[in-house]
Amino acid sequence: MHKRTAPGTTLRARHAPRTTCTVRNVIASTSAPRMLGLDALRGVLALIVVLHHVKTLFASMGPGLARHSMLAAEALDFVSRRNVEAVIGFFVLSGLSIRLSIEKRGLTAPGSVKVYLYKRARRIVPLYVLSLALAALVALTVAPVPADAISLRTLVGNLLFLQTAVGVPGMWFLPYAGNGPLWSLSFEAFFYLAYPLLVRNVTGRAQRMAIVLGITALGLAVGAVVPNPFAMFCAASLMWYLGVEIAERHLGARPSLPWPTFVALWLLLTALRFSAVGLTVHGLWVATSMFLVAVTLLPRLHSAPRSFAWVRGLALVPLSRFGALSYGLYVLHVPILRAFVAVFGGGFVSALSGVATCMCVAWLAERAAARVPL
Repeated sequence: MHKRTAPGTTLRARHAPRTTCTVRNVIASTSAPRMLGLDALRGVLALIVVLHHVKTLFASMGPGLARHSMLAAEALDFVSRRNVEAVIGFFVLSGLSIRLSIEKRGLTAPGSVKVYLYKRARRIVPLYVLSLALAALVALTVAPVPADAISLRTLVGNLLFLQTAVGVPGMWFLPYAGNGPLWSLSFEAFFYLAYPLLVRNVTGRAQRMAIVLGITALGLAVGAVVPNPFAMFCAASLMWYLGVEIAERHLGARPSLPWPTFVALWLLLTALRFSAVGLTVHGLWVATSMFLVAVTLLPRLHSAPRSFAWVRGLALVPLSRFGALSYGLYVLHVPILRAFVAVFGGGFVSALSGVATCMCVAWLAERAAARVPL
């Protein structure tokens, strides 16, 4: 006799090989689609950071550009001064992207945190280790750095994600081997680890926001008295969590804060800039505008009507290409630019060649990192 099958079950289904439920299989089935507008914004932010370091590392770049076009020199200077706002923008986009990425599976289902942490490590660790190695190679060969920046102690601090920006009060570890942008990776690691704890232990969104507000206030208070990296991470946590709130609004969830309060918090945190040191009015205006664009426009541009096709083709698509390799570009560009300055000088041709090399190396590194087993 044949065993009866359940209604709707075919022989092919009964005898099909079982699929092993691995972390990678779960990731493949839960990965969120990329959003063109957000990738474009990442591209803009990455280019701002790169241009800032082009201006600061290539000493003759500004004066040389001014001799040919004062307007171009002033534009470069204006973009360069937006470096901190660009990093703030990366924090917000990080919170937004993480919230969107867990929409299908969440963080409360069995094994979900394991999948979440694997995806974060898979994305961050390979290129981060490569950036440390590349920075060390450049520092030990063509562009020396102070002994403290290349010491074993500094390396261990960076591997533990405890580095902060150079010269800030409470700094424990420098970014390794002169690779300055690595300071923000320690903040990201803190946010990534703290977010599952918040979601799994606090169910209400309003309660989560209240806790984040409390942690931010505590970080600012402790940092003013006893500056340290953990106080800095806590003080910046609201900036990252505002990205989560943007994602919640995009997904149609009931907001935990009224819009006026939400925007006021953004203004306050941007002005404080994680400490008691404020931004200029210009910088505050740029950061606020960038935030409002992210909230109101960019999350929807991936499904823009055909009437906006020219915007997508001429602006969003090219910028999204930079956005797709923004992480590799962010962590690798400084060692490459430092090597070009040391070997070829600080002129315009050297700078242009250095930026082109950064783009190529970032593209290759992103492709290679995607194949690295973890």
